[in-house]
Amino acid sequence: MSASLKIGVVGAGVSGLTCATTLVRLLCKKKKGPGHKANFHIVVLEWGRGVGGRTAQRRVRKDGVEYKFDHAAPYFTAKTDAFRTGLLADWIANGLAAPFGDGDAYVGTPSNHAPCKAMSAALEASGYAEMRLGRHAKSAVYNDDEGTWRLTATRRSDGLDEVLELDALCLSDKLLVLPNEYAVLSPDDAARLLPPIPQHLGSRGCVVLLLAYRQPLFDDSSRPRVLTGRPGSVLDVAVCESAKPGRGNDNDAELWTVRSTASFAERHLIGESLRDETAAKEELLGAFSAVVGVESASSPHVFEVFAWDHSQPVDMISGASCSLDADRRLGVCGDFYGVGGVGGDDDDDVHGVEASARSGDALARALADAFL
Repeated sequence: MSASLKIGVVGAGVSGLTCATTLVRLLCKKKKGPGHKANFHIVVLEWGRGVGGRTAQRRVRKDGVEYKFDHAAPYFTAKTDAFRTGLLADWIANGLAAPFGDGDAYVGTPSNHAPCKAMSAALEASGYAEMRLGRHAKSAVYNDDEGTWRLTATRRSDGLDEVLELDALCLSDKLLVLPNEYAVLSPDDAARLLPPIPQHLGSRGCVVLLLAYRQPLFDDSSRPRVLTGRPGSVLDVAVCESAKPGRGNDNDAELWTVRSTASFAERHLIGESLRDETAAKEELLGAFSAVVGVESASSPHVFEVFAWDHSQPVDMISGASCSLDADRRLGVCGDFYGVGGVGGDDDDDVHGVEASARSGDALARALADAFL
């Protein structure tokens, strides 16, 4: 291992933080002996003001009360034994996740981004990593002579650039690789990754309503956790935030997160904005009210909307858990990998948080092999 190994991880969602966490654990195992401190440093950069990615939480304040919504991923699933008995089991044991109803659904506790917050805190406490929030990664250029990556990122706070010289680089979002305005790699550098990331790999959009009712729509005994849209409805799924374990009841309000279908989002979204916000909100609220069948559902106290143009991948890279350029110590992870290769597991339905976590872990192991 290098005398002073510097590693950059772009993205502080589930895949990026899992990658950084696994790297710390694996590289610390390779220290030379008792009392010897492993000599490496990881910098995690994140554009947002907080960690979480698809598990991020959105807060809405009205009339002096703060309402909290898991607006990105309302819950996540566990389809494989590897995830259930590994990372998820650790989260549950540490009070960071809990089952959500029957079946294979889970939520973070007390919020969906609790596991990411815990990983972030543990990374900084380890002394081997630091978090840099509010950083927009702009470019990553490889220096053949030095064998290093130069990563340039803009600080959200003042618009100034930071430049990091890195021995290895981990990217946890396909938008950082594919040709688009967010890409940091050149097409030539991206083409070296194996398996390659198809340029057609796209994402579905989603429009999300954040609703709070002063008077609950249901009593505790009859309150559903999840409602799905009827055939032809613009509503995909509605999740009762108040029914999740570990949630406080904000001012006795009942909270719902309502997600649209992809076709509804395609009709209403222009990039990250809505063509007509009022029309989109009213149409989606009408669909929710129809599914609930309660008259008061059409009159929420909190009525906010969130537009998400890259909600979930359209296609997956099947049979792979990450992409790697081992010679240049460059890797990519994320929820768009099919994450194959676990005996006895059915990976076809692995997605979201589970796919992200397993991909981040796999990339860390691949990079650790390259280092060591």
